[in-house]
Amino acid sequence: MGVPIERFDIDPKNKYFKSDGKILYSGNQNNTLHFVSSITSGSFTIPLFVTQVNKNCFRGCTVSNIEIHPNLRSIDQYAFCGTHISTFTYNSLITRIEALTFLQCSNLETVEVNDKIVFIGHSCFQSCPKLKNIRLPSSLVEIGDSAFAGCTVLNDLIIPASLVTMGASVFKDVRSSFVLNYTLNSRFLMENGLFYQDDKRVLSGYFDKGEKAITIRSECTTVSNLVFTSATIQTVTFSNSPELNVGDNVFTESQVKTINFPSTLKKLGKQCFRNCLQLEKVSFPGTMITEIPEECFINCPKLKSITLPKSITTVIRLF
Repeated sequence: MGVPIERFDIDPKNKYFKSDGKILYSGNQNNTLHFVSSITSGSFTIPLFVTQVNKNCFRGCTVSNIEIHPNLRSIDQYAFCGTHISTFTYNSLITRIEALTFLQCSNLETVEVNDKIVFIGHSCFQSCPKLKNIRLPSSLVEIGDSAFAGCTVLNDLIIPASLVTMGASVFKDVRSSFVLNYTLNSRFLMENGLFYQDDKRVLSGYFDKGEKAITIRSECTTVSNLVFTSATIQTVTFSNSPELNVGDNVFTESQVKTINFPSTLKKLGKQCFRNCLQLEKVSFPGTMITEIPEECFINCPKLKSITLPKSITTVIRLF
């Protein structure tokens, strides 16, 4: 996990691991590339006998290029995290881009994908500030939370018809002019910067265009984690919905000043208003919510008024 190990020495009697000193192999016939020495730099070609790349394998290495062969079948989480690679091409066998694979690859610009990939894991490309060129394959079914968060120069993307599920804050902090085209897929809707899915029942993203006030649709029953984190909004209006569940850190570090939840609010997530420096007033008029969660209003120095309903039975360290 980023530990600066420079050399591997394996006891000759150990039948589970093999090494040439700089590369550690494991598995049947050494088919798993387990770990690569931290002093490895420049270009690296994965050997033909390797079919799997292990978790954290290149993490923290200064390699600038990684070449894979047509028979490689899987690349695990964190595999290339923090490396210096600028481009990467997937072969036709790999069907999943696992979580955190390219996390904090500060030089990554281009990723070539195949049309067999069905899954892009959470935080997969998070904090890749130079990532520009990638497409969502026509086979894609699921994208995890924060997959492209912090990709500040990302080119416009088209959501394929195959996509069923998209996590929370997938495109958090992309450039303000970024366009997400969803015309091929009726499961999703973009409206005034608000990104809905599941027949408008789930609000899973917000593209901040500098709006001061927003209104959330009446069909919406779930606001996903982190949706309005650091947003410039000041006023949020909730339309009447049959039920409303608000996730963790939804308004954290936002500019929200006042908020009146609907009477159908059922659940509020942890640290929902953490570091909301402009927050002054919050009202809970309903009778469905029973708990105000831990550190919900921590570091809200201007908060003057909280109105709680009689249904509240549990309050856990609010401030």
